[in-house]
Amino acid sequence: MLKVGSTLFIPGDDHLWIVIGIAEDSPAKALLVNVTDIENVEDYSCILELGDHHRVTKRSAVNYGEIGSSPLNTTLDQVQLWLDRELLREDDPLDEKILERVLEGARTTNYLRPHLKEMLPPEK
Repeated sequence: MLKVGSTLFIPGDDHLWIVIGIAEDSPAKALLVNVTDIENVEDYSCILELGDHHRVTKRSAVNYGEIGSSPLNTTLDQVQLWLDRELLREDDPLDEKILERVLEGARTTNYLRPHLKEMLPPEK
């Protein structure tokens, strides 16, 4: 079952995707961001270092800016279908401290649209 902090990847692609929000609308929606090379983004709201997750192999940034056009900003049912068809694979969840950094970055970035920030879990 996907939850905030779950991670996914596309087989053959090095980018890690992180579930940062779930809206229990009908249908339920998942809000995902990807992790990319720090050289590929302008937003440094959340930097991940080697070792923060086993798929983070170099200094990287959480990419909050492309989420609105991402095909992975979708319903939970669609994500589950991609998992069932092995177009996506689930990986180890983020450590709680790393997840809090990712969520804090999502709350403070100017790159994540305000209506999408509403899907973030409340601060702890």
